[in-house]
Amino acid sequence: MKIDTVKASEKFINVVLKAARTDKDNSKLLRKTLIGLLNKIGAKNFVTLTADILKNKLRIEGCNDVRTPLKGIFEISLKELEKAISDKEYHLPQEHPISFLSKDHKDSVNKLKSLNSELEKISERAYFTKVQNKIKDIKDYYAELDSHIRKEEEILFPVLEKSGMKEHPDSLREEHKTFRALLSEVIEEFETSTAENLDTAIKGSKRFVGKFTPDICNHIFRETYIFYPAALEFITDADQWKKIRKEFDQLG
Repeated sequence: MKIDTVKASEKFINVVLKAARTDKDNSKLLRKTLIGLLNKIGAKNFVTLTADILKNKLRIEGCNDVRTPLKGIFEISLKELEKAISDKEYHLPQEHPISFLSKDHKDSVNKLKSLNSELEKISERAYFTKVQNKIKDIKDYYAELDSHIRKEEEILFPVLEKSGMKEHPDSLREEHKTFRALLSEVIEEFETSTAENLDTAIKGSKRFVGKFTPDICNHIFRETYIFYPAALEFITDADQWKKIRKEFDQLG
């Protein structure tokens, strides 16, 4: 499909500029506008356009990194995310790697809902037994997230980069690194809590609910609606996807 890259770029930049000067109430409308642009020009063209604009270091007054307002557009609540990922259809076989990763996201959101709810209670009023009971749940969540990340970083990302995708794999790697570090710190804060001093567990709960959950929701939405559709356009060889799935299974 031939697209008018100048008009598409102008629209994209205009949305980002608005995001830098607007409040959260308007971010839903801006998000809808960007997803509409993606649907119009195609996910591959959209991520390539984004990478080119970021490479050219778009400057916004009062903003050191254009990625900040761009990511802000995709701020989404856990409840909204649950519906968004439920609504997204890829029309792929169940065994396809993207179907596999998408199911990971749905499972992650379900577990995140429960974990987030329990940690909200601990952040308000902590009891030592509840803190101890949550350590395993947080560790289990971390292990599942880590497995998902490894499939993307060790198997899918290298193929996408060889296929011409720029910027996005590196950006997602940085976010993955942050998620791992934050969860590791939360686990440590829970493990170092004592019956006499639950301050670190309360701190960890607040960081999980107030920082990790919003950030991972943002991340999952962008992967669901932008990154995975783009991956399907960058990798068009069915045999390549079969190889990726085989490597997923070997990784475990």
